[in-house]
Amino acid sequence: ITSTKPSDAWYDACGAAPTFKLGGPHGVAVMGTRVMVTSPANACVHLLDLDRRSYLPIREFGGTPFRSPVGVTGAGSSWFVSDGVLHCIVKLSLDGQYESRFGDADLKRPSGIVFVPASGQLYVLDAESDEFVVFSDGGQMLSRFGSSGTEAGQFNRPTHLAFSPPDRLWIADTLNSRLQQF
Repeated sequence: ITSTKPSDAWYDACGAAPTFKLGGPHGVAVMGTRVMVTSPANACVHLLDLDRRSYLPIREFGGTPFRSPVGVTGAGSSWFVSDGVLHCIVKLSLDGQYESRFGDADLKRPSGIVFVPASGQLYVLDAESDEFVVFSDGGQMLSRFGSSGTEAGQFNRPTHLAFSPPDRLWIADTLNSRLQQF
């Protein structure tokens, strides 16, 4: 995973070096000792379990191949992955098994995604419509906010977001070259 050779102590603690390539990693989320990484370049989601020293490439969900998995977040016992080309959010179990798909009718090009524990909601950036869309963790669209532009609350291809407890949301407003805080 790293570009430098790990120390002998690392090999003693973690085992042999990984034998896979992430292929342009884009999004990353961590839940306990599990790490999920999205790779739109090779249309794959990678699930690493550091306790078990296991690796699972996830190339499809429910018989549909991933096309451009971009964002990922963890929530309780589930992972949520945004696929920008398929216009959807994919819900996977903690072990990477397909659970559901939603957002197809509400999203044009989802990118960044974050789960806010206090509200139990998913915030998803839609880079094409210059909005962020709020979903329940069950996939129901609850609200949307934003428009194209340069004023506060407007966006130009927002790509990623982060939640800072207790109540701050940071949005990378990419083509406006700024961060916005809500």
